[in-house]
Amino acid sequence: MFSHNPELKNIFNVENQANAKQKNVLASTVLAYAEHIENPDLLINTLETIGNKHISLNIILCFHFADVN
Repeated sequence: MFSHNPELKNIFNVENQANAKQKNVLASTVLAYAEHIENPDLLINTLETIGNKHISLNIILCFHFADVN
């Protein structure tokens, strides 16, 4: 992702990238969403935290669809 979109490096914690924490958090979040898709109330606190972090970093929707090939 970073080789194709180096401008995104500054929004990710370098240490979390090096030790795979970011990857594990993302995978856990996707899994939790899939497991609780029928009961989204269980996810509201996590989704609010993720949303607030994205807002604080001024992340916009187009970043999520960046070319990562």
